Amino acid sequence: MGNISKCRSCGLNVVWVKTKGGKIMPVDLFDKITGLQIDEKVDVYDAKIMTSHFATCPDAKKWRKMV
Repeated sequence: MGNISKCRSCGLNVVWVKTKGGKIMPVDLFDKITGLQIDEKVDVYDAKIMTSHFATCPDAKKWRKMV
């Protein structure tokens, strides 16, 4: 985990982390809310310092899994 990659839709750098439930989720590498850059060594989602990329990507709906 903690791998940095680019979003295939908007090109923003994201870090892949695990949620408490064990699912993999992209978070913004540079958090617009806290102004912090996320350390790519972090591997567990922390809502206090990370913003889910699904909340900021203009194409997020395209990537959500259908239930």
